[in-house]
Order: sequence, then structure tokens, then C-alpha cells
Amino acid sequence: MIARKPCRCMLAKVPDGAALRAQIDAWIAALPAEQRADEAEAARRLGICRECRWLRDGTCGLCGCYVELRAAKRAQRCPEGRWSGE
Repeated sequence: MIARKPCRCMLAKVPDGAALRAQIDAWIAALPAEQRADEAEAARRLGICRECRWLRDGTCGLCGCYVELRAAKRAQRCPEGRWSGE
């Protein structure tokens, strides 16, 4: 696979680490309780993601999601089938 440089116009839209962290935390906090995975399940999923070859700076290299947000949603699944929801 050929590595590509990110588009400069997209780099201007990427939040810094602290802002991104706050935004992800806010998204997770805003999830209705019935849509949120319990903390142990979310942690289990993230542990699997951390060992995955597709993990890229907190995002999934297969689907582009923020893995922390995907892991927090009860009905979500891993695009490679490593874990699934409900």
C-alpha cells in the first residue's frame, strides 16, 4: 500500500489532541443509556482494538471510526469481526 500525505485542507480541520479527547468524551456522554455498552464491555472491546493491526491513532483503518466511540455503542461491531454488539 502506498502511503499518502493528508490533504492540507483536511489537516486544518483536525482538532488537537485535547479538543478531540473532549469531543469524543462528549459524544459518549451524550449517548442514551440504552445505546451505551457497559463500561466492562467497552473496555474489553477497546482492548481488542488496541491489539489490532488496523488501529491508526485511535481510529480504525478499515472503517475510519473513532474506536473509542464505536466500542462505547452497544449495537456496534468490529468491521473485521473481532467483537460484536448485542
